[in-house]
Amino acid sequence: MRFEQLTKKYASFPKEEKIYIADGAKYTVTRHFTGDTDIDRAVAEYASNRANREYGIYDR
Repeated sequence: MRFEQLTKKYASFPKEEKIYIADGAKYTVTRHFTGDTDIDRAVAEYASNRANREYGIYDR
């Protein structure tokens, strides 16, 4: 899908914008919360990765 199509498709969904400045240039990052992510899987993956980092276990 093109950017314009995605923007229109998700226009009614919640979004968050943050402004970042890098090397004197201003960038706006917009995140759209579309509900497409399986939150249970995402949280489990995050927890597993964090535990692995804390115990010094890394995926190779």
